[in-house]
Amino acid sequence: MTILYEKIAINSSDEEELAATQEEVEEWKQQAKNVKATKQVVYILTLEERNHGGKWGRGVNTKIIGVFDSKAAAVARSVMVHTAYGSFDEAIKDMLEDDYEDNRKNPPNNGTLMKIGRDESGEGDFARIVIRREKIYGLSSIITRSTPREFQL
Repeated sequence: MTILYEKIAINSSDEEELAATQEEVEEWKQQAKNVKATKQVVYILTLEERNHGGKWGRGVNTKIIGVFDSKAAAVARSVMVHTAYGSFDEAIKDMLEDDYEDNRKNPPNNGTLMKIGRDESGEGDFARIVIRREKIYGLSSIITRSTPREFQL
């Protein structure tokens, strides 16, 4: 099978050409020393659901909702997230007890933005949106021969 990638034909039956060489790995290790945090940050939203009786078994199912350029954008997008219980706002209305947490008015940089259900009540089923603030990292302007074009600066 031949795959066209950036106008370069790659024959996928020749796996040796696709594997990184030791020289390339060493070069990347050298480049890694130049990876620096920028002043920019992003906010990452993830949906975590645990449903003991459902299709996920006994573990937590995690899905990335998105990466956002501001906390406000992440909070705004959170109202569109759907779970096995429907949207968080619909589920909160249907809660008989205070088995929910809603931190949208004062969102943390890292932690639970919203949660329905509790670990310690019922079977411990829950759905939660977690927000994380992360720095963006970049390379200094090092361009090398073996670095693929999409990774060059």
